[in-house]
Amino acid sequence: IVAQARRLPDQLIGFATLHPDSDQIERQVDWAIAHGLRGIKLHPDFQKFYLDSERAMHIFRTIEGRLPVLIHTGDYRTEYSKPARLVRVLHACPKLDVIAAHFGGWSEWESGALALATEDVYVDTSSSQYALKPHQVRELIDIFGPDRVLFGSDYPMWDCKDELAMLAKIPMSEQEREMIYHRNLEKLLEKYAHTR
Repeated sequence: IVAQARRLPDQLIGFATLHPDSDQIERQVDWAIAHGLRGIKLHPDFQKFYLDSERAMHIFRTIEGRLPVLIHTGDYRTEYSKPARLVRVLHACPKLDVIAAHFGGWSEWESGALALATEDVYVDTSSSQYALKPHQVRELIDIFGPDRVLFGSDYPMWDCKDELAMLAKIPMSEQEREMIYHRNLEKLLEKYAHTR
């Protein structure tokens, strides 16, 4: 469905998903690229795999330099997507562009920031602002750098308008706001224009 919907110009940027148990990863990545999908989305907690497992590493090695990957990161209830596991992935695949969702660690924002602050990683704002005070959001933006933060809403779980309204209350310059709202993502995706 996403591959068909992405034919709507500039209205949808589709990401594919993969599962480490598949024995067709290379073919599925080629298919995603051929159909205009712009990245991969993984959710280790829902898909039940360890982020730094050898099965998952096969995905990361296959897409490294070809597509960015958005990964649900962090969850105090499970071990699958711990930020420390993502650090191992980043070190093993230095050319992999990763967006660590939820400021790098849903429900584990502090440990996510500690683990990922010095890594070459993007983070997004999804499913975070409801649980954080505005000064904490600003601290996370400062830790990762406004050039590495992407707006995210986790729609339909959270309303995009509400998420934008919360982010609008965070003190930042107009340049930082433009970067977070859209320019950082545009710049990231432009690196992969050759795959279209």
